[in-house]
Amino acid sequence: MTAAFVEHHQGRAAYEAKLATLRREIDKLRAEGKDRPLHWEKWTDAVNALGPLPYRKGALFLDRLRRELGETAFWRGLAIYTRRHAGKLADSRGLQQPMEEAAGRPLTALFEEGVYR
Repeated sequence: MTAAFVEHHQGRAAYEAKLATLRREIDKLRAEGKDRPLHWEKWTDAVNALGPLPYRKGALFLDRLRRELGETAFWRGLAIYTRRHAGKLADSRGLQQPMEEAAGRPLTALFEEGVYR
């Protein structure tokens, strides 16, 4: 959501520049053999679970989700998600369900491609 914050305070051009930087960084990580799904259960420590890949890949997935759903449905889905999971742990399916509710359609293929592969 950092990119959305940048957009809100600095404008759309700054948001697009942030995404371009994230894409370049993801390409570099992939070239180094460091790619993995966002939802990944093989991590062994916090550094492995967190780190640069999930942050960047997650930001790019949220942008894709936002473009796919449109502004209204995306922000409504995010609001549903944050209300339900405030102060709790949530996983990828915890995000998928509110986004599907807001979109009014299944998003299985989108999440499969962007989160689980």
